[in-house]
Amino acid sequence: MALFPISSKFEGDFVLKLVPVDTENTMAEVAVAAAEHSVGVHVPDQPGKVIRARAEGTSEPYPLDMQLSATGLGPTDTVEFYFE
Repeated sequence: MALFPISSKFEGDFVLKLVPVDTENTMAEVAVAAAEHSVGVHVPDQPGKVIRARAEGTSEPYPLDMQLSATGLGPTDTVEFYFE
C-alpha cells in the first residue's frame, strides 16, 4: 500500500485534478476517487453508466479489476476518465 497521485482528466471537465489514490486500488476504485472531484462539480452525473479509465492518448480502457500498481503508470501521470 502506497499513496500515489494521479492527474485526473475527466471527459467534460476543463480542469486537470491531482487525485491521491492507493497503488492497491482497482481502476474502478480509482475512477470513483476521480469522480468525487469532477462529477456533480464540472461534469453532470450519468446514473447507470460505468466510469472507465484509460492512459492519456490511448483508446482502450483499463480493466475495472486491474490494480493501479499493474498499470505501469508513474506518479502524476494523466489518466482519462469517461462514462461508458
